[in-house]
Amino acid sequence: GTGNGTVTIIYASCISASRTAVTLTVNPTPTITVNSGSICAGNSFTINPNGAATYTIQGGNAVVSPTANTNYTVVGTSSAGCVSSTFATSSVSVNALPLPTISVNSGSICAGQSFTMNPSGAATYTFQGGNAIVSPTANTSYTVVGTNSAGCVSSTFATSSVTVAALPSVSVSGNNTI
Repeated sequence: GTGNGTVTIIYASCISASRTAVTLTVNPTPTITVNSGSICAGNSFTINPNGAATYTIQGGNAVVSPTANTNYTVVGTSSAGCVSSTFATSSVSVNALPLPTISVNSGSICAGQSFTMNPSGAATYTFQGGNAIVSPTANTSYTVVGTNSAGCVSSTFATSSVTVAALPSVSVSGNNTI
């Protein structure tokens, strides 16, 4: 209960003749909130609950790797030991789209020139070194990973091999006679 009230102590079928004020503290039950989200097939998701001191998550772990769309329930316990009267639900959507398979061009340049990598197979790309345009000074291989429109990252990377040809050395020979 809440507010002021009366406590009557009964002992061996007798009622006490005097009354004593008792302070009763009622600790509130925690209200739990939890995140939801989506992952790509094969990835994990971290459930982050809030509102209590400790939590019990369905399945036992905060890091989950479902293979299909799954709901996880979470209950919380306050520092006073009160358990939440309702549970929070974390909904994890699994994007079952296939991971992108990417490819990228390779090529040759002359020393001092630049080369542009043109990957395909995904919506966006991450290039080793951060740029699609490179200017290596020696033969170099660059890796590229792709992300599809659903946010799934390719499980393997594509490699662009750039061969750098040395500039030719030119000399002129002759005599100074007219």
